[in-house]
Amino acid sequence: MADCETENERIRKLLDELDVESDPEDDSDCELDFVEEDEHIADSDCNDSETDDLPQEPQRKRATRGGWQGKNKKTWWESKVPSAFVRARPHNVFRGRQGPKGPALNAQTPTDFWSLFITPEMVDLLVSKTNEIISDKRPNYAQTTKAKDTDSVEMKAFLGLLLLPGLYHSNRTNLDDLWNDDGTGVEIFRLVMTLHRFRFLLCCTRFDSKGTRPERRIVDKLAPIRDLFEMFVTNCLKNYSPSEFVTIDEMLVAFRGKCPFRQYIPSKPAKYGIKIQAMADAKNYYVCKIEIYAGKQPDVPFKVDNSAIAVVSRLTSEISGSGRNVTFDNWYTTFPLVRMLLDDHKLSVVATLRKNKPEIPKEFLETNNRCNYDSMFGFTDKMTLVSYIPQSKKKKNVLLVSSMHYDDKIDPNSGDKNKPEIITFYNATKGGVDMVDQMAAMYDTSRNSRRWPMTVFYTLLNISNLNSYILYCHTTQEKINRRSFIKNVAMQLVDDTLKRRMQNVRLKKDLREGIKRRLPACPMPPQPHSSQGAKRCAFCPRSRDRKVKTVCNQCGEHACKEHSKLLVSCIECQNTTSGDETE
Repeated sequence: MADCETENERIRKLLDELDVESDPEDDSDCELDFVEEDEHIADSDCNDSETDDLPQEPQRKRATRGGWQGKNKKTWWESKVPSAFVRARPHNVFRGRQGPKGPALNAQTPTDFWSLFITPEMVDLLVSKTNEIISDKRPNYAQTTKAKDTDSVEMKAFLGLLLLPGLYHSNRTNLDDLWNDDGTGVEIFRLVMTLHRFRFLLCCTRFDSKGTRPERRIVDKLAPIRDLFEMFVTNCLKNYSPSEFVTIDEMLVAFRGKCPFRQYIPSKPAKYGIKIQAMADAKNYYVCKIEIYAGKQPDVPFKVDNSAIAVVSRLTSEISGSGRNVTFDNWYTTFPLVRMLLDDHKLSVVATLRKNKPEIPKEFLETNNRCNYDSMFGFTDKMTLVSYIPQSKKKKNVLLVSSMHYDDKIDPNSGDKNKPEIITFYNATKGGVDMVDQMAAMYDTSRNSRRWPMTVFYTLLNISNLNSYILYCHTTQEKINRRSFIKNVAMQLVDDTLKRRMQNVRLKKDLREGIKRRLPACPMPPQPHSSQGAKRCAFCPRSRDRKVKTVCNQCGEHACKEHSKLLVSCIECQNTTSGDETE
């Protein structure tokens, strides 16, 4: 028994000595052991633990690690770079295929690609809803021919005339100047349709039924253009698969008229307008998906969450699980959003941060003791935080978070500025949506309007021009500038109307000659017989003695209004022609 007690006393002394040797203040062996364990956790793809939230970790162990604690007292950022000898994270492996898909694979001509976005179904919708307004306005006209219904051929020509002014940077120019026939106008506008007809169509263009709009507006602020807008977004998604890098940002469509969700953003050039959230390809600027910010919608099913995490979730729903990287600015960025995209959607993020986030350590915000071009890095098993000091008298710092990068590499191409690779990558991919705005403004189709649905429609036309051009270049590998592409599309849209107008014998000679120059193969209509003067109608009784100058194009006989049709042929020739066709 005494021997047993002696042995127990000896073991107790050895344990006490072991506790003294393993004191965290003695040396760094304990820190090295813990870092190796942490690297193993970071390398594990199926580990559920988070190293940025360690509420149960003893303070004694945390003090041994080199790093910083967030302002929320929970998030911990390691200062040591994770091991470089790890396999690629699954969210950094792009599993998709970039390029045209679906209907875009069968398109060949510029008009075919443009029609992928403004489809025949959308044109038919425009024709149907526009004719409803025309029928309401027709009683106000003494001559009903000035308010006749439109059709798909004329509507395509109308769209073509909306595209053409952008090529001449005259989309805001007064229409009288474009239709002038004194040599200062643009001839193609006069050839396609009259100024009165274009203005009439511009006034009557609608995208929904006016009669049912009030009840639809009860649940949807976007009711005047909802159907057309959703059709367009669907077309953008089904015709192209973006590259491994996409950008999410906001677009502000300039508008100062009445609109229930008009926004004021002082940092934008227009300041007032309609805000559109967009996701675009960061490499070639194809617009993949857009969403109009309509504020708080009245009721379901169109009532949605407008928080940053909800907006990003909706925009990225089509690329979930593809291993792409998403770049956005600090308005969207929160650490829960970065973790959600990483864990639930396998999408990495590179984004700027606002300084009020509780997960950021206060050391990353201090700039007094730091020199220009200095960088601080913090690491968790899933994210990297960087604080960079650019050259500035006020020593402002830039904060970025990345779930794509896991090191503190400096871009060698940045020279003396010593920019981290996270920052240079962000600068290279942040401008996807901004470039869309810039390219659309170069050949803008927007006209001054007090109706916000028309302003949105002009934006859809701009995006369709850009997206179709990108698909055309990607598919055909043909070197063509965007101006020539849009011109080709516009002229193809108006050709059918020109052919139909060519058959109008009352068309002025200079317009007919202009159409002939545009379409040399278009046949000329039969010209009316010349008349020396007024003669008696060949079909009226002699007692009426009705003298007219109208001459039948086929037989040359004089015919009054009662016995003629559209001043083209007499009634007997019309009956003969109809009988031949029937036979």
